[in-house]
Amino acid sequence: MNKKISLKLSYIVFFSIVLVISSAILAGYAQDNTWIKTFNSQYFDCATSVIRTSDGNYLIAGMTDNGKKIKNIGYPFTVLKIDPSGQILWQKQIGGKEEKKSKSNLIVQNAYNQPLPGSNRPEKIIETKDNCYAVIVNSCFLKFDQMGNFLWAKDYACLYRLTSFEELEDGGFIACGTAKALIPGYSSLVVIKLDVNGNILWSKGFKVEGISSNRNSYFDIHVLKNGDFILGSRCQKDKHNCVQIICMDFQGEVKWSKIYRITDASVYNNYGFYALNLTQKDEIIFSMH
Repeated sequence: MNKKISLKLSYIVFFSIVLVISSAILAGYAQDNTWIKTFNSQYFDCATSVIRTSDGNYLIAGMTDNGKKIKNIGYPFTVLKIDPSGQILWQKQIGGKEEKKSKSNLIVQNAYNQPLPGSNRPEKIIETKDNCYAVIVNSCFLKFDQMGNFLWAKDYACLYRLTSFEELEDGGFIACGTAKALIPGYSSLVVIKLDVNGNILWSKGFKVEGISSNRNSYFDIHVLKNGDFILGSRCQKDKHNCVQIICMDFQGEVKWSKIYRITDASVYNNYGFYALNLTQKDEIIFSMH
C-alpha cells in the first residue's frame, strides 16, 4: 500500500472574510470563470465544508459567532446554497436570535434535549443519493431537503463530537468521532453505522494510544470499493507522532490495523491528524498539521 503524506492548512476557506471558489478547480470549468464573494463578515465566521451539488450549484456549511450566545440554542451555524455565479439561492442559520423560534431550531434542540454546546462547527456536508443534504455538527447529525427544509436531526449520546461520515450504498451512513467516556492516556474513537433515518444499527469503540484524552482529536472514515471501512487517526508510539489506519468490515469487525511513524518533527502534537482519502486504486492518502 502506497503512503502519501501531505500538509493541510487549517480553514481552507474563510466564511466571513473572503470565500473563493474557482470553478476551474472544483468543477473543471475554464480558468476565467473565477470569482470572489464575501458572505457575512460582522463576526467571526468560517466555512468548514464546501461541495458542488448535482444541480451544478454549491453548498457551504460554516460556523459562526453572531456575537451572542442564545439560551437553549447556543452559537449558530449556517448552511447556504449558491449558484455558479455566487448568488445565494437560500441560507439557513441554526441558532441565533433571528432563528430562535424556528422549526429547524426546535428539531435540533429536541434532538439534543440540551443547548447546542459552544461554537457549532459543521465538520462535513454531503449530498445524499435522494438529492437531499446531510451535515454533522458536534454530536448531531442533520438532514434537509434541496430547499434547506430540515427533515430530521439525531444526537448520539455515545459521542462527544462527530468528525466524519459517508453515505453507504443502501442509503444509510457510516460515521466516526470522539467518545464522551474518556480513558486516561487514550482518545476513544467511536464508529457508528446508521440507517437511512439516522438510527444507530451498531457502534464500535476503539482506544487510540498516546492522545492524552484529547477530545479534539480528529478521526476520518471512508468506504472502500469492496464495502470495507478505512479509518484514520493520529496516535503516538514510543513518543513518536504516528498515524494509525484501521480497516474494518461492514459489520464493524477489525480486519487490520497499522501504525505509520511521522518523521517530520514540525507536525503539531496536540491535534495532528486531519483528513484521509483514497485514490482510484484505493491507495490511502492522509494529511497532518
